[in-house]
Amino acid sequence: MVKITIPLERNESPAVEKYRQTFGHGPAIEAYKFLSQAEVDKIAADAVSGGKAYPQWRDRRKTKTGTNLDGVYGLSER
Repeated sequence: MVKITIPLERNESPAVEKYRQTFGHGPAIEAYKFLSQAEVDKIAADAVSGGKAYPQWRDRRKTKTGTNLDGVYGLSER
């Protein structure tokens, strides 16, 4: 059997790239699910200009929400 791998490249806006470089993490997955790209960009740009990471994105990896997306962060109980 042949194993096929497809490399994934981030396709982020300049505002989100700057946010990731500044704070060391990107938007929470929920941001991409529930917000428009313009809203994500505005939150990222505002956070960078204010010098403070957006709390919901910063803390998502340790915040259990009770949704299936918790599994992405290793928070789901199996």
